[in-house]
Amino acid sequence: MCMRTACIPALLAFLILVGCSSVEGPLDTASAGKTQPPPVTQSPSPSLLVDDWGGYEVAVPEGWRLKDHTHTKNWIRADLVRSKTCGLQIRVYRDNARPFDAFVDDFAETFIEEMEGHWGGEIRQESRRFGAIGIHDGCRMALVHTRRDGQEWLFLEYLWPREDRVVLFQCGTLLEDRYSDEPSLDNLAATFRFLP
Repeated sequence: MCMRTACIPALLAFLILVGCSSVEGPLDTASAGKTQPPPVTQSPSPSLLVDDWGGYEVAVPEGWRLKDHTHTKNWIRADLVRSKTCGLQIRVYRDNARPFDAFVDDFAETFIEEMEGHWGGEIRQESRRFGAIGIHDGCRMALVHTRRDGQEWLFLEYLWPREDRVVLFQCGTLLEDRYSDEPSLDNLAATFRFLP
């Protein structure tokens, strides 16, 4: 699937999920004229999300809401929401034949182009680091988006390659909440494990 055409609708859905949800319960999309989404589960304690098709597992921290899509073969595997303005979406890109650094370059370029095209403003990449994230090598990117409407968002992208796939955690939080949310997102990413 082409990242350029498939990335923006999924990311917009994620941002709407994060922006419109709360920790009290599932989203109310009926008033928007849409069908009710699948139930969102509340994790009673750190639990494990295991995705056999995606080939990974990750701990779901206490208090985070999980919307599990691992029963499908869609590239969006799960949404995890901490608050109205902090969450992440887990994606699996399969059939990737490109070298990992080329995949990361293409992903970053497409993400920036699509987000600036939709929300306006400017995205600047603060960092891109290749190396260990938890027990697996990958890439961690930090990007700051100053949107046309004045909102400032921090996006953290964690990518791990394995054979023909790349697993991505696409995280977002308001920039003003960076110092509370970024460590939590880093800790969550450190629990990522490929299945044997």
